[in-house]
Amino acid sequence: MKIGDLVAFRGGWFEGMREQRGIVVDGPHRGTSGDQPAVSYTVAWFGPGDGSLLRHLDFNLKVLSENR
Repeated sequence: MKIGDLVAFRGGWFEGMREQRGIVVDGPHRGTSGDQPAVSYTVAWFGPGDGSLLRHLDFNLKVLSENR
């Protein structure tokens, strides 16, 4: 995953975002999820709440189209 990729949210805690699409605008960010290493990305979401910038762990995002 890299900046400019079109992504969708996989579900889980943010069930309402299941159908939303967004563009990766920053990352990767190194951090942790609990006590495990984790990578996250900042995504600008389309649709309801246009312009929302949220950071999500990589395993919660699905790449729909890669930026070349």
